[in-house]
Amino acid sequence: MTAAASSNAQLDLFEVIHTVLTDGSVRLPNGSHKPITGGISLAEALELASLIEENEVRRTVETGVAFGVSTLAICAALKNTGATGALHVGIDPDPRSQHEGAALAQLERFGLTSYFRLLEGPTHLMAPKLLAEGFHAGLAFIDGLHNFDYTLVDFFLLDKILLPGGLLAIHDLDLPSKKKVVRFILANRHYEMLRYRPQPLARTVRELLRCIKHRDGMVGPVLRRMPRMIVLRKLDCWEPEWHYFKAF
Repeated sequence: MTAAASSNAQLDLFEVIHTVLTDGSVRLPNGSHKPITGGISLAEALELASLIEENEVRRTVETGVAFGVSTLAICAALKNTGATGALHVGIDPDPRSQHEGAALAQLERFGLTSYFRLLEGPTHLMAPKLLAEGFHAGLAFIDGLHNFDYTLVDFFLLDKILLPGGLLAIHDLDLPSKKKVVRFILANRHYEMLRYRPQPLARTVRELLRCIKHRDGMVGPVLRRMPRMIVLRKLDCWEPEWHYFKAF
């Protein structure tokens, strides 16, 4: 499958993502290949795509473009919806030097560049520009820097962009920092967690032992066997009173 394929033809999402992940590397603009390290799985990529297609989402945003696997899945799903004006915005501080333009090369390979807009810079500088433009999204994906403070800033700003009823996906829930942000969201904002497939019991036991060893306070989410990616739905645009706070 190449960019020369018909612009009206639907992309086989499984084929596209499976091809990239099976290769284990992404093709760069200069024709060389760069090994994929980290990133989302095939199942997670297909889940993001399904959320877009099933909920008829036409505008999306993500933090952390990196190798572009999630970017590719999201843009392919937007193409398949056939929605007029479908657009995905990716925010990344260093996609061209650190990852050598890998995401852009993937989009070019599959003829999806017209569905993508790249904002090069950190979320706290780029997301306000989207807000100033009046940009709103039906799905947001957080997969940028994994520190608690940066993830919380990602959420705070993407929450302003996300429409009521919109979906918020957060990756790397195996990290204590990400679990802590999810606990904040559920305690201090009007979001609900969508149902998920629990982690295997063996991995849950390993995570539980790690929590006990490091005393990171994340025993609750681990016992709920949360997967690496969870999805929340924004219920409304509720804003708390100036003094509101609920412990998380």
